[in-house]
Amino acid sequence: RDAAERRLAPIRARLVGAAITLPHVVFQDPRHGLCEQIPLGRQARSGSVRQDYRFVAILDFEKTCERDAVLSPQEIIEVPTLLLDLSSEAPRLVSEFHEHVRPTRHPQLSAFCTELTGITQAQIDAAAPLSTVMDRHVAWLERHGALADGRNVLFVTCGDYDLKRSLAEDPNVDHDALPACYGRWCNLKRAFAAHRGQKRQPAGMAEMLDALGLPLEGQHHSGIDDCRNLARVVRSLLAQGWKVAPTGQRAASAGGVTCMSES
Repeated sequence: RDAAERRLAPIRARLVGAAITLPHVVFQDPRHGLCEQIPLGRQARSGSVRQDYRFVAILDFEKTCERDAVLSPQEIIEVPTLLLDLSSEAPRLVSEFHEHVRPTRHPQLSAFCTELTGITQAQIDAAAPLSTVMDRHVAWLERHGALADGRNVLFVTCGDYDLKRSLAEDPNVDHDALPACYGRWCNLKRAFAAHRGQKRQPAGMAEMLDALGLPLEGQHHSGIDDCRNLARVVRSLLAQGWKVAPTGQRAASAGGVTCMSES
């Protein structure tokens, strides 16, 4: 140990007041083996960006589906969310929420849906209905202080669909009972393109990961795996000085509910 300390001493001395001499900073979640290296020069700049939201909640619903047909309605069968705290220089994983949901209109999953999402019939048969799961989701956000005020949390989704359509059109939840934060989100594809000065939005999560040189981990279209991969994109953008901001919201109108986002 003493020999190791002697070898580390000159390194520590060089780091005092000059952290960017390290080539990378590592974000790691030991529970899930998530590990990502971000150039420290960019990470240090992210600390100078004042964020309007303390938390981002990375959300990616999975829904009932068929191979060659569109179900009506499509029902949410997985509610996964990663909660990141942005109050420190490096984003911190606070908690994960993950529950499967029992659909009511199409209670039998198709083989295609199971193949695509990894969700089994046994899992949804044992799950609670969406109204109960969303009550638990709200309580989870409250428990971690994410609902302390109206601008404490912003949902981040891969596109507009999750909160513009999926939750809004699911018949199994009382939408009026949900806090206002469920009607406001950041479309990560739009934010990604804007931050990088691209005219075209990426097609999806895989394209964003590829552009950042990050491999896709886990099963694509597993909601919880997608959230973990999207969190890696979010962390990379934050390390480059990205300021999180809403790109879309739902607002009451004379004709019902409309979305202020254009995509």
